[in-house]
Amino acid sequence: MITSRSLTVPDIHGLILLDCWEPPAHKFFTEIFYVNLIDRLKKYHFKCVVNSPSNTRFDQDDPSLANALQIYGQPRLGADGLALLDTDADFRRYRVMTSIFKSFTNNAVTEATSALIKKYLLKTNPSIFLITHEDFVYHTNVHLKGQYKNWLVVGQSWQMCTHEHSLGLKYLSQLPGMSFYATDFGFCKQGGGTAGHEDFTSDSTQWEHIENFGYKLVAVP
Repeated sequence: MITSRSLTVPDIHGLILLDCWEPPAHKFFTEIFYVNLIDRLKKYHFKCVVNSPSNTRFDQDDPSLANALQIYGQPRLGADGLALLDTDADFRRYRVMTSIFKSFTNNAVTEATSALIKKYLLKTNPSIFLITHEDFVYHTNVHLKGQYKNWLVVGQSWQMCTHEHSLGLKYLSQLPGMSFYATDFGFCKQGGGTAGHEDFTSDSTQWEHIENFGYKLVAVP
């Protein structure tokens, strides 16, 4: 629901992609959604793009996954090139990769990040593959040094995935120290089209409407 209104347009620092899978042939409207989304996002200069596709296969062509492996999957090396003994900080770092590998499904499932999303958003911006809100907080605080506070959230499908995803709106509304935003072109609906003003007005999640921009997720204490 919309509980307040504002004229203050935010300076967006990062982008969160929720379940931006490669669509099956019969869901042609999802491909159209991606094309429009990519075009509308051209005006932003993202410091970080977080790709969070749940229940996917291991995709060696996903640049965000390659970056996560590089940052969180490698042991620390000493001056002699040998691996150092792991510390508590290293074990927390490895937990990011544990979350990622636990999210992968068996080979019978073919979901992977959209080729368009990989080409135009993940390869052209600093990107990272993260699954949970706990790992998102860890990454922003430790790797990004807490620099980036304003995040635009996009993806599919509205409510069913965007809210209940482990990095979804329900959890993002509870994260202190950061703000999360949405637009009328950012969330694809189950049957096609995007979530608009009526959807945000009737949503169980609380939003602040921002004129000439979109919406800000209201923090839940």
